[in-house]
Amino acid sequence: MHCPLCQTEYKDGVASCADCHVLLVTELPEEPDHPMEDLVEVFRTSNPALVSLAQSLLDSEGVPYLLASTPDPFTTSDHVFRVSPVQSELARMLLARLEEPVAEGESVGDEKEPPAE
Repeated sequence: MHCPLCQTEYKDGVASCADCHVLLVTELPEEPDHPMEDLVEVFRTSNPALVSLAQSLLDSEGVPYLLASTPDPFTTSDHVFRVSPVQSELARMLLARLEEPVAEGESVGDEKEPPAE
């Protein structure tokens, strides 16, 4: 079993790539459907809670992604989400709310009420 994006080989019985979160294939195509260099960055954070939220949002809409982390014991780790160019607009729309500052007492999922006229 192989990941069609990163081409990592997995043992039989594993269904999806731990890094790219896409279903595995039994044989790799001649050329990957979405070469790694064609993936575009759609979200970057050093907040582990936002990583979980971003994963949940992308998973709920079926958007395959590659999550790369830069662990460094001396700095805060960056977590970078990349998707295929075809999925980038949808992914950015889904993750846009995570990039906005959240006011005190407001949760990430809260919708702001429009101002009264």
